[in-house]
Amino acid sequence: MADDWFEAIVTLKPEPPKAADLVAAWFVQQGLSVMKLEVGLLASGWATQFRVAFGMSDLPRREAGVERSLPAPAEIAEHVETIVIPPLPEPLGI
Repeated sequence: MADDWFEAIVTLKPEPPKAADLVAAWFVQQGLSVMKLEVGLLASGWATQFRVAFGMSDLPRREAGVERSLPAPAEIAEHVETIVIPPLPEPLGI
């Protein structure tokens, strides 16, 4: 797989804001970028960084209109509701 750029939306369990900081710090320690969202985080980085962070030899294939889930790593699982790779945009038919 090419080293594509990936983004994952991390939805957090309803907990104190401090939990969001712990989860964000974990993603940063893995070499990923993090942006806070209203209900969680947006983690982004190269596919290689995601594979290493999640201990996967390959990531789910991105497709138009198909959302893919990632398992929450043990270190942050107690604070995370879901981790989702959003679908590619639908082609415009150009």
